[in-house]
Amino acid sequence: MAQRYSPTPDERRALERLAEEVAGVQQTLVANHPQLAQPDRGAHQPQLGAGKVLLHVNDALPPELAGLGIFKPTGATPRIGIGRMSNGLGCPHAETDADFLGLMVAFRAPDGRRVDFITINDPGAPTDTPQEFVALLKATADAAVGGGPGLVNMFASQARLIAGLVRHAGLGAPAIATQVIRQTARTQHSSTAYQSYWTGVVRARQVFMKLPPANCGASLRPARSGRWQLAQFA
Repeated sequence: MAQRYSPTPDERRALERLAEEVAGVQQTLVANHPQLAQPDRGAHQPQLGAGKVLLHVNDALPPELAGLGIFKPTGATPRIGIGRMSNGLGCPHAETDADFLGLMVAFRAPDGRRVDFITINDPGAPTDTPQEFVALLKATADAAVGGGPGLVNMFASQARLIAGLVRHAGLGAPAIATQVIRQTARTQHSSTAYQSYWTGVVRARQVFMKLPPANCGASLRPARSGRWQLAQFA
C-alpha cells in the first residue's frame, strides 16, 4: 500500500518558509493589476461561489467505495451540495489566458460530516512540487497587467507568463508553461463553458485513487456507463 506523506520537522519548516513567500506574491499582484485594490488570495480567488451542485452516484460501485460516506447509489434523486468555481491563478483575467481552473464541491454525508471534492480541469497538476507552484504564482503576479480577450492579448499573456517562469522556475519553466497553456486549450477553442474536472489522489479505505469526470473526452455527448465511471456532478 502507498505510504501517506509525513514530512519531517525540517521539511515542515521549509514548507512554512515557502508559504511565507505567498504574501509577496499578493503584494505584487496588487501593484501590477489595475483591478486589484488590496491583497487577495495568491491562487484560486473567488470567482463563482455557492452554486447548486447535483451528485449522481452509480448503482454499482467498486467495493472500496460502496457505502463509504456519500458514495451510496442516488437513483433518480441526486444528492444536493454547493460548489465554487475559480480561476487557478490569482488575478482577474480573460478566460483565454493561460490558467488552470478549479472546482470545489461540498456535500453532507449521512452521518453529518462534510465531504469536499477539490478538483482541477486536468488529470495532472500544473506543477510537481510546492516550490514549482510558488514559482508559478510569482510568474503570474509578474505578468498580471489586466489584458482583455483576443488572440493578441492571449499570446501576450502567455509570453509574459513564460518570461516570469524562466525567472522563477529556471529549467522547469518549459514543462510548467506547456502544462498550464494546455489546460487552457479547451477554453480557448470552446463556444461553451463546459469543463471536465479531476480530483487529486484520494484515499478510499485502503486504496488510493483519482476520481475522473463522467466524460473524459472533449465531446459534449452524454457520458456512457463504464467500470471507471463512479459518479457525476451537474
